[in-house]
Amino acid sequence: MIEKMHMTNYEDDGWTNSTLEFLNPNWDVVLDRLKSMHNYSRPDLWLLKYKDIPDSYLLAVNGGSGIYHIQVNDGVYYHEAIDPSGSNEEVDIWLSDQGFSTEKRKTWNLEKAIEMVEYYFNFGEMNPNYEWSNE
Repeated sequence: MIEKMHMTNYEDDGWTNSTLEFLNPNWDVVLDRLKSMHNYSRPDLWLLKYKDIPDSYLLAVNGGSGIYHIQVNDGVYYHEAIDPSGSNEEVDIWLSDQGFSTEKRKTWNLEKAIEMVEYYFNFGEMNPNYEWSNE
């Protein structure tokens, strides 16, 4: 189902980076990389349904260190996983180079992130047990 996974790895300066790529990753590799995410040194992980379409049909995870933002591109729109009980308080998700902050209601702990990523890995679509928005 997933033809390619990639993850950015940042050096200590927060700008110099390299991309780790995995073709046809198995679930153990995806899970290991998801758990290794760090909001400064390894803040993004993408699962691509099609290795030759880098900007569509994907799940993107940003963050690490216990807080994750998850979005899915369905070929047209990006949909963010939303926690309706969460607050609008801004939280920092990605701390190196460009950085990224979002509302707390758009963030998840590792356990919930794993559920969403595993569902996408297996079925190639958004986990229906969560609310999704394309605000």
